[in-house]
Amino acid sequence: TGGGGGGEGYSMGHSLGERLGATMSGVRVGAVVRAAFLALFVGLVAADLTAPYFYGGYPSASAIQGSTFTLNIKMNEPSTVYYYAVTGAEPPTPTSAQVQAQYNTYQGQAVKKKGSVAAAADTEVTIPLSGFDDNEVLSVFIVAVDAAGNLQSVATKLDLIMGDDSAPMFLSGYPMADEIRAHSFELLVTLNEAGTIHYAVVPQTSDAPTVEQMLSGTHPDAVACSPSTGVYVPKMPYFTSAAVYHVRHNVTSTND
Repeated sequence: TGGGGGGEGYSMGHSLGERLGATMSGVRVGAVVRAAFLALFVGLVAADLTAPYFYGGYPSASAIQGSTFTLNIKMNEPSTVYYYAVTGAEPPTPTSAQVQAQYNTYQGQAVKKKGSVAAAADTEVTIPLSGFDDNEVLSVFIVAVDAAGNLQSVATKLDLIMGDDSAPMFLSGYPMADEIRAHSFELLVTLNEAGTIHYAVVPQTSDAPTVEQMLSGTHPDAVACSPSTGVYVPKMPYFTSAAVYHVRHNVTSTND
């Protein structure tokens, strides 16, 4: 069925419909292949294999009181943050997996406080913690994991000393006077913690000095008073036991 040149172009053993179908089929197959390749490429680019990290200056502790403090966190991506608070300056260092597991003890070390918190990207998270003791030394270990399961390889450690919210106390029987002489006596003081004492010695007929008068040494009837800086009861105990702080101070009167 020859004919003109146009007819010969569609011969060669295949009809126009067959060649058109093959072309369209080829287009469809090519599109599918390209789409599959693109999806694979995008998937490879989007894969998250990197653990999250803390912003500079984080984690940190603030608002440190005698029994409470605030733990501050800021991450570069959405993460879950886990923490341990452990008593002591040099406890065993937990692995990241141990902190994430939230054990009550690890490597024979008791955990005083533990917990976790969700942290959004680029946003500071504050975690109030309580139940500690005055002047307690703490080690706080923190680790983060992102939504893809990438866990930080090493826990970050914060060294912390709690504040002191409680005034010192005299132990039973103190303060007391000893070696009483005509113009002087020995003042014995034992405290439950290191501190500074102030005193004023006045005749029994005088009004009791106020705290301000003892601190400044300005009671008008005082025959003896502490130095302006007070008398320091030392930090390291050297009397009776390691749990008390003791000083013997000579008080000399200006009058008999």
